[in-house]
Amino acid sequence: MGSRKVRNITTEKTTLDKVIHLFPGICAYGSQYITLGKNVSFNNYCHVTATKESPIIISDDVLIGLFVVINTGDHGFEKLDVKIRDQEYKRGTIFIGKDVWIGASSVILRGSIIPDKCVIGALSRVSRNSKLLPGHIYAGNPLRLLGFRK
Repeated sequence: MGSRKVRNITTEKTTLDKVIHLFPGICAYGSQYITLGKNVSFNNYCHVTATKESPIIISDDVLIGLFVVINTGDHGFEKLDVKIRDQEYKRGTIFIGKDVWIGASSVILRGSIIPDKCVIGALSRVSRNSKLLPGHIYAGNPLRLLGFRK
């Protein structure tokens, strides 16, 4: 079994007790609008997009599985007589609380709030309409409650 390479990234804005683990293949658009807490880990090939109008806030001790998409915006598509690329771009801030685990290939959409101590199972979709409670375990598309952390 080959060794897994992990890059510990620190910048001028981080302190010695703030370690961020970034695995290869991560795309971050609008990285200046992404706030990361302590001990945040992004697994391989995550795609994260934020803007000034809709930042992403990720709290301490968050684990993000491989191929997770976190996107604060999406295209309007309602008007049949207007090309999708010309329709209004909709935005919403994303907040991820402390001690959260987001499973592989999950999608976190604009306006989502994931409270502290939640688990989001693999292949799940979280949206602004998801009403999540702290310490609960959710999975699926549509997202549903599976249980509670004890």
